[in-house]
Amino acid sequence: MEVIERLIYLYHKFHQLKVSNEEYACMKAINFLNQDIRGLTSASQLEQLNKRYWYICQDFTEYKYTHQPNRFPDLMMCLPEIRYIAGKMVNVPLEQLPLLFKVVLHSCKTSVGKE
Repeated sequence: MEVIERLIYLYHKFHQLKVSNEEYACMKAINFLNQDIRGLTSASQLEQLNKRYWYICQDFTEYKYTHQPNRFPDLMMCLPEIRYIAGKMVNVPLEQLPLLFKVVLHSCKTSVGKE
């Protein structure tokens, strides 16, 4: 249940921020280039790549959304939620994923309709 609640929270946060495709792609890259994963042999190279995408995302948001100075920090505050959800989704049996996403989508559609 906690995963569903956090997915719904994240959906609302993305909806509120109106996350662009470019920002989403940068966040995916930053999340993927997580140097905290155990067993990495070249963590420093991964950290450099990760930083590069942070700077790219920051430059992009500051250039495109000049009227939203807190946009980049707000986006980056979503990363812990994304990492948590991703970590929990690994443990969800594959046959249950469609049902999980169906519940989340239904909940998000209902709440967006109320706005």
